[in-house]
Amino acid sequence: AQATIALAPLAQYYDGTPRVVPVTTAPAGLDVVLTYNGSATTPTAPGSYTVAAAIDDPNYTGTSSDTLVVTTTALLRHAPSLHGGLDGSVQILTGENTTLNGSAWVSGDLLAPGTPAVRLHGNPIFAGIIDGPRSVDPDTYQLTLNGNAVLRHLVRRTDPLPMPTVSAPPLPAGTRNVFLHAPTEAIGDFATLRNLTLNDNAGDHHVPAGTYGTFTANGQSSFVLGETSATTPAVYFLEGLELNAASRLQLQGPVILVLPSSVTFNGHVNADGDPEWLTVAVATGGVTLNGNVTFHGSVIAPSGTITINGQSPLTGTVVSDRLTINGDGLLVQPAP
Repeated sequence: AQATIALAPLAQYYDGTPRVVPVTTAPAGLDVVLTYNGSATTPTAPGSYTVAAAIDDPNYTGTSSDTLVVTTTALLRHAPSLHGGLDGSVQILTGENTTLNGSAWVSGDLLAPGTPAVRLHGNPIFAGIIDGPRSVDPDTYQLTLNGNAVLRHLVRRTDPLPMPTVSAPPLPAGTRNVFLHAPTEAIGDFATLRNLTLNDNAGDHHVPAGTYGTFTANGQSSFVLGETSATTPAVYFLEGLELNAASRLQLQGPVILVLPSSVTFNGHVNADGDPEWLTVAVATGGVTLNGNVTFHGSVIAPSGTITINGQSPLTGTVVSDRLTINGDGLLVQPAP
């Protein structure tokens, strides 16, 4: 008889252990043979793997296939500058000297190409080196742990992953510049909207997906993006985004926000929402979190620097050219 196979979850975080894809069958409890890129070995390293599943039962038949994607908390082209914390693991794609100073800490692993040497000074906490199966080159750089720095493992001889690209957003067709001062004021026709400014006490205003100019929020005002109960992301193309003072960017469903250049957040971004709801993609430049800003979501800035300042926590994942965490800044991998 024909049986069905469901594979989930297929998006998983690297943690140094094999990333088994759970299987559910109907009828329930049937044996299933799984392969990953044609191998019976369950993958551990970050990357994409084709998962093939086949029923192994004398009375049933059925197959299924999908793609397992294993990611680290941070994927960086260059070595990070850490003066705060990273609760997760980080992979660097370029073999260059990396230093963790003072009280910098990484709860997980640092994955690096080749075979860098390790230098320990002071009283760092370090669980040791794990070597993978890939090339020993480059071998002309080193990892240095100073003071009370913390790192679980250095995982060497890993495969550099391809860095994604982000295309610049299209230009908006709208021509109207709208300024709101109260919650009761209306934005008007969104098809003709270009720039939108929410001034102090303007309240919360929902904006549907689309292509716009620059959005600016001041005081206690908020942009509300996404659609309730949506299963696919609402896509917003903006020329610029400014969140000032106590303003907020709120989500009521999954959102992809595409920006052409660097953005600095001085207000909270999806502070109370699911980190998986938001992806901020920057074509050229980086993202900066200032002050005590709370950010829940992922950031993709392949040609820029992601900077987390002060006591700002970013709960999500980052993909960027560089990463800087200052002061008590924190990058936290979301719960599975």
